[in-house]
Amino acid sequence: MEDWRHLAACKGMPTEDFMCLRIGDKGTKRFGKNTYRLRKFNLERLEKAQGICEGCPVKDLCLRDSNLADRHWSVRGGVLPKALVSPHRSPTPPNSENDQHLPRCYSEGLSGSSNGNYRAP
Repeated sequence: MEDWRHLAACKGMPTEDFMCLRIGDKGTKRFGKNTYRLRKFNLERLEKAQGICEGCPVKDLCLRDSNLADRHWSVRGGVLPKALVSPHRSPTPPNSENDQHLPRCYSEGLSGSSNGNYRAP
């Protein structure tokens, strides 16, 4: 496949801007253990990343070139990560009962999520 990354709208941007953060990641200390606030933060941040993809000339290639881990944990080709938009996961008020239903990127974290396979555009 031809290398399309040099044409990407996100070229030169930090890969982290397109990935779910987990508690304990750099910049998440302010959330403490509040997974609801982190989930809301992730959604707002990744919707901005999704907007960058909107007019990208190679977004279809980006999505096609991604693997399952990419699509589960990060915005690829303008599509929000599955961990963030699972149909059974909607924002709920924070409490320990609701936290058990949050996606792993909010409650357990990303450890090993991409298996080293994530390739930044």
